[in-house]
Amino acid sequence: MPDLLVEIGCEEIPARFTDGAMQYLSSEFQKRLKEQRIAFGEAQVFGTPRRLALILKDVATTQSDHEELLVGPPARIAFDADGKPTKAALGFAKKNGLNPEALQKGEVEGKKGEYLRCLVEHTGRPSHEVLPEVLTSLIANWPWGKSMRWGAMAETFVRPLRWLVFLLGKQVLPVTFAGIHSGSKSYGHRFLSEGSFEVDVENYSDQLRKHYVMVDATERRKLIEAGLASISEGTLRVREDKELVAEVSQLVEWPEPVVGTFDEAFLSIPDEVIVSAMRSHQRYFACENEKGLTNSFVTIAATKADDMELIRKGNEKVLVARLSDAKFFYDEDLKTGLQSMGETLSSVLYHKQLGTMGERVQRLGKLAKLVSQEIGGSDVVERAAAICKSDLSSKMVSEFPDLQGVMGRYYATVAGEPGQIAQGIEEHYLPRFAGDTLPTSDVGTALAVADRFDMVVGGFAGNLKPTGSADQFGLRRASIALLTLLAAKKSTLSVASTIDNALGLYREQGKFLDRDVSSEVFSFLTQRMNRVLGEQYRSDLISAVLSAGWDNVADVKARLSALSKFSTTAEFSSLAAGLKRVSNIVKGHDAGSVDQSIFSEAPEKSLWKAFSSVQNTVSDSVASQQYDVALAKLSELKEPIDQFFDKVLVMDKEESIRNNRLNMLANIRDAFGRIADFRQVNTEES
Repeated sequence: MPDLLVEIGCEEIPARFTDGAMQYLSSEFQKRLKEQRIAFGEAQVFGTPRRLALILKDVATTQSDHEELLVGPPARIAFDADGKPTKAALGFAKKNGLNPEALQKGEVEGKKGEYLRCLVEHTGRPSHEVLPEVLTSLIANWPWGKSMRWGAMAETFVRPLRWLVFLLGKQVLPVTFAGIHSGSKSYGHRFLSEGSFEVDVENYSDQLRKHYVMVDATERRKLIEAGLASISEGTLRVREDKELVAEVSQLVEWPEPVVGTFDEAFLSIPDEVIVSAMRSHQRYFACENEKGLTNSFVTIAATKADDMELIRKGNEKVLVARLSDAKFFYDEDLKTGLQSMGETLSSVLYHKQLGTMGERVQRLGKLAKLVSQEIGGSDVVERAAAICKSDLSSKMVSEFPDLQGVMGRYYATVAGEPGQIAQGIEEHYLPRFAGDTLPTSDVGTALAVADRFDMVVGGFAGNLKPTGSADQFGLRRASIALLTLLAAKKSTLSVASTIDNALGLYREQGKFLDRDVSSEVFSFLTQRMNRVLGEQYRSDLISAVLSAGWDNVADVKARLSALSKFSTTAEFSSLAAGLKRVSNIVKGHDAGSVDQSIFSEAPEKSLWKAFSSVQNTVSDSVASQQYDVALAKLSELKEPIDQFFDKVLVMDKEESIRNNRLNMLANIRDAFGRIADFRQVNTEES
């Protein structure tokens, strides 16, 4: 069976799209071929800035035959009393091109009674007829984050198409999209290869390599890594940057590492500025030695020139311009000073509904002080809050937004602020994304927590809350960061009270006087807690603990840890099932006093006696957050609960007996309910 090659050639694809595009081409094409009943073997997917390609081995030349069951109207209306087809049956036959004599009646899965039915055999079409339909549809419906039109074309793609290769063996399959007709000719490197060449499916990668294209992204990445490693063999070391390696590997078709240098005078600029100028703007790799950052860099050229010195000098010239600007901005900021920068924040809009950055800083100072009383750093946190956003007015952050906080630390240090304040300014932006480092100082943590509370509460009050997949204000990310911080700090900070305090500070500034979003924000954070805890604990146990109520992260984690350990014991599943039954029976019934004198059954006396013997210990253990002790004691109720339900009718016809039993069970429910709502526990998984 022949191999299939798809190659889509276009203008340079943004590096951030390439990996996803390769995945889509491979998975979606294979999915559609399976739907079309075309068998195939191994798949290989390739991607470079100028092409996306897929090779499928051993593609069947025809679709497989298949049978289709056509179901018509119910038999009672499809045939008359004499068993002859009615108009309904004849219409069904005509619609589907069937001979009325082929119609039968019989049962159909999922339906009651007999229906008109016919089993139709379909002969598979040739693959060369089906495959063009598949590719045309796939390209037309490609889910690019951003796409474009070019020329007079109505069709869209991530970048203008330039060529299409579509081969089944040596046969060209006809596809036309955006005025481009498929063929058997591909193109090599934009500068190192001239014109087109005939593609051979079996030697695709080797052919392209001869035309200076490494079509395999993994091969390019490994070559780049090897080049960087060879440069690092001496005293010079290339800073490790896996993300940049991955990005650069999708920016070039023929990688060539080039080492450049810049004037050592620029090393007076903070290291982070130099690295940001090289990495974010130019995709250069920073170099260091045993003393730290050096005036060398590595760029991955996209071509091989006769004189690589020209490429080196060109990149050095571009970098010098960047660093000259950075040095100018840095020197100007030092002249201005952090205090003066902060004074301009009152004219910088944070959000039209949430006020200026100056107003935000005022809120952060007060909220951070309240937070710090539990987290720490209270003696200097107000000062840190007052200047934590000042660098947003700096020329440096305006040019290099990724350095907010970092430049604040430098400017605070130059201004003579204490080290813990300077550190807190930088750290209060952490974590910036999932898996990022967390603040190590109390000041940084308190500021970071206050910052996220202000953002989330303001977002909900200002009606900027997430909807569906949209989150214009980044509240999901902010809430995850907030809860991650509190979890890492093992914080007992009251979440509900802090929400109220944050909303109150907005109201002090005359904002949202008629809105109370406290419960909505708390519910939102509860949902986010599931994600924060989800990697460590079972989802049903998380739901059980959160459903029982929570107000601080440390208590949630303590209950979850104890419940998770308890869930591994032999008695847990049976006990949890019994507690579910208890909770369901007493749903809506408040715990009341229990009158032992009207107990009439031995199992209810035994259950109450067992509960009474552990009640005080459980209460004390819960109060001191010794939840493992509380659960161990409560587990002693397993047998009495089982015996009670086996022998006793709770809903006795006598009202006093019935209520007394309900009161007893409600007391048991409430004792367990201080730890978790066992109705949420999946006892089958336990």
